[in-house]
Amino acid sequence: LEAMDLKTRSVLNPAAVQENVNKIKKKYRDEAYFAAEVQYTLETPRKGEVIVHYKIEEGKKVSLKRITFSGNLHFSDETLKKQLPETKEAGLFAWFTKGGVYKEDVLDRELDAITAFYFLKGFIEAKVGKPRVILERGGLTLIIPVEEGRQFKIGRVEIQGDLIAPREELMKLLPLYPGEIFNRENVRQAISNLTDRYADQGYAFVDVNPQTLPHRDQPLVDLLFDVRRGNKVYFERVNILGNTKTRDRVIRRDLRMVEGERYSLSAIKRSRDNLNYLQFFKEVNINTKKGSGDDKMVVDVQVEEAPTGSVSGGVGYSSLDKLVTIFSLSQNNLFGRGQRAVAQVQLGRISKYYTLSFTEPRLFDTQILVGGDLFNTYRDYDDYSVKRAGGLTRFGMPLFEEVRNFLQYRYEKVDVYNVKSGAADFIRQQEGESTTSSLYAALRRDTRDNRFDPTRGLDSTLSVEYAGGPLGGTNYFTRYGASQAVYFTPFSQITWGMRGRIGYITGNEGRPIPIYERYRLGGINTLRGFKAYSVGPTAPTGEVIGGNKELLFNFEMIFPIAQEIKLKGLLFFDAGNVWDVGQGYALDDLRTSAGVGFRWLSPMGPLRVEWGYNLKPKPGETRSSWDFTFGAVY
Repeated sequence: LEAMDLKTRSVLNPAAVQENVNKIKKKYRDEAYFAAEVQYTLETPRKGEVIVHYKIEEGKKVSLKRITFSGNLHFSDETLKKQLPETKEAGLFAWFTKGGVYKEDVLDRELDAITAFYFLKGFIEAKVGKPRVILERGGLTLIIPVEEGRQFKIGRVEIQGDLIAPREELMKLLPLYPGEIFNRENVRQAISNLTDRYADQGYAFVDVNPQTLPHRDQPLVDLLFDVRRGNKVYFERVNILGNTKTRDRVIRRDLRMVEGERYSLSAIKRSRDNLNYLQFFKEVNINTKKGSGDDKMVVDVQVEEAPTGSVSGGVGYSSLDKLVTIFSLSQNNLFGRGQRAVAQVQLGRISKYYTLSFTEPRLFDTQILVGGDLFNTYRDYDDYSVKRAGGLTRFGMPLFEEVRNFLQYRYEKVDVYNVKSGAADFIRQQEGESTTSSLYAALRRDTRDNRFDPTRGLDSTLSVEYAGGPLGGTNYFTRYGASQAVYFTPFSQITWGMRGRIGYITGNEGRPIPIYERYRLGGINTLRGFKAYSVGPTAPTGEVIGGNKELLFNFEMIFPIAQEIKLKGLLFFDAGNVWDVGQGYALDDLRTSAGVGFRWLSPMGPLRVEWGYNLKPKPGETRSSWDFTFGAVY
């Protein structure tokens, strides 16, 4: 009935009755009942009334068994079939993949993809004809006729019209070269490159018209780009819409469009990226419309607020704590001012962490960041316990567009206590109270499109931390660090992530490196497949005491599983190790692991589950390790 549009108490229309026969047949064909027969009869129970009876013989389901092409000389049937994303031959798992179902309207749309494929390969005269459907005993056979024509190469490439830069400079924006196979996608990219270049100079309504001029006597095509720049345009007004919580000034300070200044497409794109990077909004749309004059542009920044507060919990395992629970209360957009506040408690069998943090990323709406933390931690190890209490202050400001400078001062009191009589001498020498007064400086360049789920961009950091000396305290050391992360999504929404970091710490003025400042690896954020903090040099008693050098690499392939619910899967490979004083970095001494996992931005908050496999376990080490975290947002 859902396929029909006949209504009761309406005037009988024989053409409409027959049209509904066709609609019913189409409905059955869409469900693979190609042998279905539909007939109708009319019954007149009384004068002025007619009952329409439809008689349906469904027959058996008929699957699409074979897809073939005719006239395709340059590309095989298998290559062309890959251009049909929904129309598939029935296979062994057709019941699961829904392959083998032929829908005429779907195929009509997909035939354009075959034509586009030929255009990408230089066959600009290619045509795809009307498919022929043959109903046989074993199922349907689909024959798609193709006229390939000639494969064209590029002859000459020229640009004319209103040029805003030397011709040679504009020609560099065209990824088209004489002698190469003509590719429509490269033509589109050339149009986009020219449009962006003109739009960044204020020509918002530039018209780039590509003309393809095929040669008659040989398979060559000349390309002529005709550019009409139009009038220069300026931003007249920028409107902020949809922000029910975030204050206007918090949004405006991350915009690159300035009222009264020249129109710039790059400024609009950068503004959108900046707002998305804040993670304050579910969606950011920037639309333009004509202003009060032909040279004026009004910009509407439309946002949809997202939950920015979270109550989160996590559960995991470590070599020391076994079961660890984490509770965190955070707000990333405090009172709509863009400030961040966090209160976190982590409780384990032999450890406790308490942290309070506040960050003002834009002091007085400038580019200056300020913040501070208070912390109190307790941890029991096999041969000793450590208590740390203190605080730190942070300061940051941009040096360039994407490079920021950070300074941080930390002061803490540390107590190493409960040292067992059988502990290693290195541990026994550090028993008692000490203080750390340190200054940390870093340069960071971050071009990621999203802090929590990046698909492209870089994140690079260089840092140094100095403790003791003129800063006071009893701990004297210097720590150097560098890290680099790269994200890119070349195809099929599969994101590749590569991260690496290196660290080195040395004691100053002959003083030892505090045991709680030494490097250790292992766990969900470093070396997956190893228990938390279990990788590093050990004391003669077997206790992991860490080292003064670390090297770590993480490689990930992240792919969508169910985009509608934001569920992603990943495969990973980790490699890293820690070395002590007197040892050097050694690539042939890296501990390695591989594994799988998934990440889900669920209605209750982010969920992360990962399983790692230790590729070369040492005696006493487990072969694998599970870690997971979860949270809730508000």
